Amino acid sequence: IPIGVIGDDSYGAIFSSLLNDSKISADGILIDESRPTTTKTRVIADSQHVVRIDKESKEYLNSKMESKIFDYVKKNINDLDGIILQDYNKGVLTEMLIAKIVNEANENKKLITVDPKFENFWSYKNVTVFKPNRKEAEEKLGLKITSSEDVSFAGEKLLEKVKAQYVLLTLGEEGIAVFEKGKEEKRMPTKARKVADVSGAGDTVISTLTLSLAAGADILEASYLANYAGGIVCGEVGIVPVDKEKLFTTIIDDNK
Repeated sequence: IPIGVIGDDSYGAIFSSLLNDSKISADGILIDESRPTTTKTRVIADSQHVVRIDKESKEYLNSKMESKIFDYVKKNINDLDGIILQDYNKGVLTEMLIAKIVNEANENKKLITVDPKFENFWSYKNVTVFKPNRKEAEEKLGLKITSSEDVSFAGEKLLEKVKAQYVLLTLGEEGIAVFEKGKEEKRMPTKARKVADVSGAGDTVISTLTLSLAAGADILEASYLANYAGGIVCGEVGIVPVDKEKLFTTIIDDNK
């Protein structure tokens, strides 16, 4: 169930219509008349992104909207297999809302995964999976991650500070590193055969990872699938979903 905020405007109506056309519930998409619907315009030339123009508000939600979102999560918690907190620093995920949703998920023994951004980075304590990228980890830890030893140090430090069950550190062309307290870290090389466009790769990784964990995969199996899914998306221009059959075919072909 997607949960978020749109404005009372034409772009919000288009977004709701697109969800409806795709047979995706829009019940969790709330209208905030005080802000516009976030709209991103990408300028592409020769299959390469030239520039992106964003129309949005980054102001934090007011307490009324915070309560509406949390009430929706609380009301539907028993119907959820897991929760993804995908933070874009656009004002929807406030510190208070993060804390309340994480607590609700943990109290109900629900899987909760996080793709953080720079703000609120350290607010995501006690989640199932914490998935920063290299740039985010470097900035928040105050170090450069250039060597294998740096990766290990960063992953262990993140585990210690956010107290997550697992940390999955994405490293671009170097793949991903998976950390679990008391266990040896696991590295997985990138599965991108070509890189046409990295837009949506992080979203694909966290969604595939979460879906896999919810279906019963362990963290390494889920990371393996997510790594392949992210690689497929990097090979396409624009924001594209990962076709299940293509994912399985890619994995089979790569392991013949």
